[in-house]
Amino acid sequence: MSAKHGTLLVQLHDLFQSHLRFRDSETFCPEPVHPNRAGHLVIAKALFDELSG
Repeated sequence: MSAKHGTLLVQLHDLFQSHLRFRDSETFCPEPVHPNRAGHLVIAKALFDELSG
């Protein structure tokens, strides 16, 4: 979808998979869907890095 519409794509799944090699999933998401503060910080940094080029 991103390629079709020419938008940026942040691969959050891949990013969290790399973090989960070193930390428990509870670190980022105490339930299966909603991230906590640490999870949101990971997402925010990924978005910042992508948008700042």
